[in-house]
Amino acid sequence: MVVALAALFVALGGGAYAALRVGSKQIVDNSIRARDVRQNALRGGDIRNGSLGGADLAPDSLGPGQVDEPSLDRVPSAADSQAVAGHRRVSVAPFTLTGGQTRELLREGPFMLTARCRIGLLTSDGQRDTAEVVISTTVDNAAFDAADSGDLDVATPDANRTFLAATANPGAVAVDALQDALAVAPDGTEEISDANLYAMVNALGQAGACRFGGYVDLG
Repeated sequence: MVVALAALFVALGGGAYAALRVGSKQIVDNSIRARDVRQNALRGGDIRNGSLGGADLAPDSLGPGQVDEPSLDRVPSAADSQAVAGHRRVSVAPFTLTGGQTRELLREGPFMLTARCRIGLLTSDGQRDTAEVVISTTVDNAAFDAADSGDLDVATPDANRTFLAATANPGAVAVDALQDALAVAPDGTEEISDANLYAMVNALGQAGACRFGGYVDLG
């Protein structure tokens, strides 16, 4: 009897020990379910690094408390449009033109902005060096508010389409900036809702050259 009881205790003890030592080999693949895991029992160390993907996260589940904002990169290209308070912003990376050169800055709806560099331009006041941005339209009865403002038609004279201009005597330096410009299409749509551009001529030690840059908000 004593021997039988001893054997029973050994058997029970061994089974209990084995129950505490269940390993991966004793678990049937795909048999563990969510209800088998204690709430909040799993930790970061229990999950393989890099194994979670977008499908494992609920939509809109991450907030500012889980994201280190300073670690986020900037928009890949400054020339790309980005959302700004319901508008689209187009950045104009700085560039340089020499006398007689032109470059399209923006085309939106019926409007187009063009940068021009004119060195030694003969005017009624004599020769002038000018870095300017002019606006044009493909429809009549548009309007704009900038360096020169008012009605804007397809045939509006060149002198009345100045969006921004930096003008100086030959060889002298001139710098000008434009803020809060506006261009409205005939249907009332504010195609250019805000523009912050700059123009300079003979500046930065570059005689006979014009430099432009800034950004334009569209909407």
